[in-house]
Amino acid sequence: MTYQYQVDVDPDPTFQYEEEYVEEKYLCVVYRMTGVYLSFLKQVISEFYDIVATYSTLLKKIQALADINELAVTTRLSMYTLEVEFNYVMSEKNFKKWDEPESDYVQEMNILLLDAAIEAFTLVVKTINSVELLFDNFSNLKGLIVPEALNKSKEVLDSLVRVKDLVNLVMVDSKLGSLKQGYCTEKVLLVIKEKRVLRDSFTVLEGSMIRYFLRVFAKNFITEETVVNDCILRERRRLVQTVGFQSITIPFTNDEEDQENQNKFKNTGMIFLVAFGLLLSFACLRLYDLIFSK
Repeated sequence: MTYQYQVDVDPDPTFQYEEEYVEEKYLCVVYRMTGVYLSFLKQVISEFYDIVATYSTLLKKIQALADINELAVTTRLSMYTLEVEFNYVMSEKNFKKWDEPESDYVQEMNILLLDAAIEAFTLVVKTINSVELLFDNFSNLKGLIVPEALNKSKEVLDSLVRVKDLVNLVMVDSKLGSLKQGYCTEKVLLVIKEKRVLRDSFTVLEGSMIRYFLRVFAKNFITEETVVNDCILRERRRLVQTVGFQSITIPFTNDEEDQENQNKFKNTGMIFLVAFGLLLSFACLRLYDLIFSK
């Protein structure tokens, strides 16, 4: 028996989907929507790769702790590998395999890609959290924190875990033969909801990164003129590479050190003024003696 119901799918930036009546088995619809979710995850992965690459590059210019630097490098490599894998598996050519979601390939790839993404984003959350804790302790580094990066990385990781649990649950229920139309419709709507989590995270972070590169990164580290198009997704990697090749060092300073330096400057100035006053007084007395001694 074939059931017919409508699935509301948000437009995907990579693949254009129109609302249509889907006539597929319940299980296949869930797997297909999971594929749509993963196809949008590609852009989110690229967004977070840019963030991690930026932090990794900055840490090389700072005398940071070795373990944080190593963690950032490891996470950057992990996200690069994940991006390459997703670009291949979720390419337009390969994504056509999700038109037959009942195949074992689609079922296995959904789980494998979710597992790989969860592992990588666990590192991302740990790295961003560590970097922000480090930067937040120094007044000259606080401005290098990417706004919303930590919050959105946690939201994406939580979403990935929920989708994986959902897919696993559907697979178990399918083996038990307990799938119903209402049940699968509910799961499809949940996947669509999770896709919106990715979309919202991407939208917020892309705007944040563009402003960050224009107002912070380019202003402090790039000598050439920088425009908005230089700061959009993937294009800003050229700016990161440029800074990576520069021989610069970012020092550690904090408010206490700044205050100490200011106090030292004031104390030095006071000593200089007192010494100058004494010297001037001595000169005046000497001049007085010379004049009136005659």
